[in-house]
Amino acid sequence: MALFALTAATRIYLYRAPCDMRKSFDGLCGLIRSELGADPLSGSLFVFCNRRRSMIKFLYWDRDGFAIYVEISINGVMPSFRLC
Repeated sequence: MALFALTAATRIYLYRAPCDMRKSFDGLCGLIRSELGADPLSGSLFVFCNRRRSMIKFLYWDRDGFAIYVEISINGVMPSFRLC
């Protein structure tokens, strides 16, 4: 079973400013609308990271509801997400 039902047509948005990781569905949807100018219900994947780049949060709408996946590095910065 896949974590997200992504296809080659799925758009991926990276929110490059540091994000308050206490935000959940409503707060992240607000950022998506106001800062990215995107629709959180579009089926796109939205990626957020904290100031220290030690935590990544993914938000995805899959027709049934929102899914949030969180990845936390215990060793510091996540090497594959240095763009955040």
